[in-house]
Amino acid sequence: NPPDFLVEMPQSETYERAVLQLMIDYADIRERALHGLDEEDFHGFSRKVLFRCLKAWPGDEMPMLAQEVHAAGIIDEWIQIWGAPMFGKASPAHYDFYSEELRSLNVARKAAGMGQRLLTGGTIDSVCKSMKEVNEELSKLEIRKPKKWRSQVADWIDDYQRKMKLPPPPHP
Repeated sequence: NPPDFLVEMPQSETYERAVLQLMIDYADIRERALHGLDEEDFHGFSRKVLFRCLKAWPGDEMPMLAQEVHAAGIIDEWIQIWGAPMFGKASPAHYDFYSEELRSLNVARKAAGMGQRLLTGGTIDSVCKSMKEVNEELSKLEIRKPKKWRSQVADWIDDYQRKMKLPPPPHP
């Protein structure tokens, strides 16, 4: 059985919704998010779709955005985020924190995916290639916990090598 941390992918519905709410309410934050975040940074399907809708929205016609959301079939998510947020409105002062967390969680999901591939019989070469990609992404981000994920992936590779009695992988 895989470890618990691989069963539930790292995510934060609260931070995803906060970023989307701020993108709807503040044009300057929408611009920053469109240049600093990617659809992959959102884990929830409906929140990925809403991010995609916001990318196409010119920002001045709320009815137009509401139509896009309705056509995409994510009206419930829209209501949760903008119409009647469960936890109140997000503060624009916290946008940098929220967006950093989303990027960090995206990298964590990629690292967890590597662990899953190791546990389900992925080859050491494919995992090393994935590790190199995650390390490149970590180096682009200014996140607080990059060593944690690098260390976790290195531990997975070491465990895999011991189980399979493989030589150490080449360093990326």
